[in-house]
Amino acid sequence: MLPWRWPEAAIGWPRRLRALREVRLPAVTQNLREAEANLRQAGSQLTRIRDLKTRGFVGQADLDTAQRNRDVAASQVGAARLQVITRQPDGSSSAMAQATWRAQASLGGRRQAGAIPDPGLRQRHPDQP
Repeated sequence: MLPWRWPEAAIGWPRRLRALREVRLPAVTQNLREAEANLRQAGSQLTRIRDLKTRGFVGQADLDTAQRNRDVAASQVGAARLQVITRQPDGSSSAMAQATWRAQASLGGRRQAGAIPDPGLRQRHPDQP
C-alpha cells in the first residue's frame, strides 16, 4: 500500500466535487429524461394492449407483459429521480464527498505530525528488535 500523500488528497477531492456538479449531474439528468420517455412509451403500449385484449386480439400473457414493462419503467424513473437528487450540490453524494475530503485532510495533517501511523509503513511491535 502506498503511503498517504497530502497534495493528492488536497487536490483530488475538490476535483471530484466539481465532477459531481459538472459531469455526473447532467448525466443522471439525461438518464431521468430517458427513463421518463420509456415510461411514456410503456404506458402507451399498455393502453393499446388493454384495448386489444378487450377486443379479443391478444391474450392475458401479452397484457401481463405490457403491465410488467410499464411497472419496470416506472421503477426506473424513481431510481433516476433519486440519482438526480443525490447528485445535486446539496445532495448526499456531494455531502459524502466533502466529509470524506475533510476527514482525509485532517487525517493527513495528523499523520504528518506523527500522531497517526501511516498504513503504508510497516510498524514494529515495541518488543521486537
